[in-house]
Amino acid sequence: MTPSRPIANQAGDLARKLLDEGFAVCRLDAAGSRSVRELYTLSTEFFLQDVSVKSRHLISNLSNGYRPLMSSHSGSPDRPDLSESFLYWPHRREAIPSHEQIAPFLDALENYRRSVAEITHTVLEGLRAHYNYSHALPFEQASVVQINSFGMHTKEQLLVHKHEDGVLFTIIWASTEGLEGFVDGDVKAFKLAPDEALIMPGSVLTCMTGGEIQPFYHQARNFGYTERKSFMFFVCPDTDDTIHPFTVNDTNRDCDVRSLVINNPQMFGLAEDFLQ
Repeated sequence: MTPSRPIANQAGDLARKLLDEGFAVCRLDAAGSRSVRELYTLSTEFFLQDVSVKSRHLISNLSNGYRPLMSSHSGSPDRPDLSESFLYWPHRREAIPSHEQIAPFLDALENYRRSVAEITHTVLEGLRAHYNYSHALPFEQASVVQINSFGMHTKEQLLVHKHEDGVLFTIIWASTEGLEGFVDGDVKAFKLAPDEALIMPGSVLTCMTGGEIQPFYHQARNFGYTERKSFMFFVCPDTDDTIHPFTVNDTNRDCDVRSLVINNPQMFGLAEDFLQ
């Protein structure tokens, strides 16, 4: 295995891959790999519990904590994701009911979040350099970690249907094969190594770049695994202030990035209580 370079040294490479290829595969550093292993172990333990136990950590609008099987969908309620999930916002940790009962799990989520936040800083550094961008672009308050846990027995071909995430970009790690992207009109299977993650642009980045980076449409195919996990970091700019595009042209001149983040039509917009 080729030794991984420090994440910060990959800034130009990752930004260039997003610009040239529409996606980027990132090699995790040692700390990131450890955080993945720890989170995989603890998330497996969590999701193996009875639904009645997991539901202690559920809130009514499902915008934080545990979400039962098929609670989310890929833009259409008649195409639910065939998974349970868990959302983790670092500034809303204590809003998860009975959060103290799952402290090690939440600690592992925070360690993983910090690792992918470092990757996020690296990607943004590369994009800033490319566009000569001088504005601040904080993202810690508007970005969320989501774990999808697949385990139901089904003959459906797809566990998650074709969609784009409607965010700035998503960093995704998957425990098994199944992740597929649409590249130049063709379906491309991504079989990531245990220390790799895929960076997938969303429509917020399309607006930010004046259409130069298009949304990355993707899906999850069913290979019959009895257990599969995916860890996603949905990255969006914070919405406290005006969000300035990386570049302005006729494509995005009338695009309000802040409004797009809050009210995204792909249904990945922020819940109202996270804007306070």
